[in-house]
Amino acid sequence: MVNSNNEFTVDAKQVIAMFDEFNAKLKKKTFTTALRKAANILRKQTITNLRQVVKRTRSKNRWNGKTLESGIRIKIAKSAQAAKVHLMGDFRLKFFEMGTADRQVTKAKGKRLKKARYTGKIDAKRFFQKAKQTTESQVFNSIEQHLIEVIKKINEKYK
Repeated sequence: MVNSNNEFTVDAKQVIAMFDEFNAKLKKKTFTTALRKAANILRKQTITNLRQVVKRTRSKNRWNGKTLESGIRIKIAKSAQAAKVHLMGDFRLKFFEMGTADRQVTKAKGKRLKKARYTGKIDAKRFFQKAKQTTESQVFNSIEQHLIEVIKKINEKYK
């Protein structure tokens, strides 16, 4: 219900009654949608943090045509009981998140070098870890809110 001063109140018993009327397929769809919306909060924050750490996150990769941002993925479990946000859609993100050790090249153009050449290291930026810490409470609080919204939307659609 919406009051005159833009406050939003929900009667939990009505929402639960609506949810109990759904069949198994609609219940699964409800959980999937709510989990995806909640996981998107973390995904968006991770992309924002990545942009602060790495330049040109939207430019396409030479060998597969994907961007760094497209490597941050959401996976919803088939049971619709869990959602996972991960970086392994693009392996390069792991190096920016966790860093690398000092690296050297020992061969150049197929020939062994007399002295190893230093090629640098990547410092750990921890952009994903920081995003998890900042949005953790927001994600869990939004799940209930999104569930209510999705239940109402599906109920209106199938009335």
